[in-house]
Amino acid sequence: MSPFRSTLARSVGKLLGVYRERDSSLRGFTQDSRISVPPQLTLTGGTTVEYGGSRYHIFRTSTPGPMSYITIDQVSNEPTENVVDFLVIGGGGGAGGGDNAYGGGGGAGGLIWRPAKPISSTGGPYSVSIGSGGAGTPVDNSNVGNGINGGDTTIGSSPDPIYFIAKGGGGGAIASGFSFGTNGSPGGSGGGGAGGGPGPKPGGSATQPSQPGDSGTYAHSGSGGSSGGGGGGGSGNGGNGPGSGGAGANGYTVPEPFLPPGIPAPMATEISPITTPSPEFRIFGGGGAGNSAATGGTGGGGDGFNSDGLSSAPAASYGIDGRGAGGGSGTSNNPRAYAGDGGDGIVIIRYDYTA
Repeated sequence: MSPFRSTLARSVGKLLGVYRERDSSLRGFTQDSRISVPPQLTLTGGTTVEYGGSRYHIFRTSTPGPMSYITIDQVSNEPTENVVDFLVIGGGGGAGGGDNAYGGGGGAGGLIWRPAKPISSTGGPYSVSIGSGGAGTPVDNSNVGNGINGGDTTIGSSPDPIYFIAKGGGGGAIASGFSFGTNGSPGGSGGGGAGGGPGPKPGGSATQPSQPGDSGTYAHSGSGGSSGGGGGGGSGNGGNGPGSGGAGANGYTVPEPFLPPGIPAPMATEISPITTPSPEFRIFGGGGAGNSAATGGTGGGGDGFNSDGLSSAPAASYGIDGRGAGGGSGTSNNPRAYAGDGGDGIVIIRYDYTA
């Protein structure tokens, strides 16, 4: 080989060697970048839905039933990204019937709206139990007791870092115009009191604000109304009756970033039967109505109704499941008056997530 060709070959070889080294380095850099993607906050449990850059975990199965769990599998290296929104609602209270008088509407389950709760570490599984709605109580001129309180909805237990207890709504009062009337029962939101012949009776008190930690600090609930009043809801007190009063108190509206009104139907169905995009889609915890002339509170509260000639409470008097809403009371001039059941509670958990 001539000296010129030998020199050329050595120069080309050096260039190829440099190229291979750089190519290898670049390939290594690209591969390392894929491996070292920063971790992001990740939870598992319930029905999982991803929408609009958010991940939701929805729990609807009421007790008694198999226990559910939520687990924190991974946290981000950036603490400001480790925040979770919690909506926790107890079961709604059942209403009480009114025989020639006015019973009380069932109170909504206690509602906890805890936005941006910091999460510092992995953990769990934490138990999740959904409170069922309480049964409405008919009345036939015999004192059989108030509507049944809704069940509590809980996440974890003390001293878990994630611990919530949303109290079940108070049962509505029962009443007979000829002999008795009762007070509304206390509960997350209180049940409405009796009205009519026995005179006005007070509604039950709201117990949700007295719960420990976040459960009380971030509580929304109201006391029941008196004199045939509606049940307390997630944002105020029940109405006073009878006659033109007795409407259930309205529920609590969650912020639009948490639940946009135009959310897709598959996810909306997982939350509750209220699936049509509307202002009410984001309202939870309506109180039940206290007499036949009144309507349930916005957010799923059961309507009042005329119980004459009926063999059971109509569907419209039931508090809506997945809203923790209170049942509506029936009024009758016959010996027996029926009352609607409360709706089951719910847990909805949301955080930012990129698939």
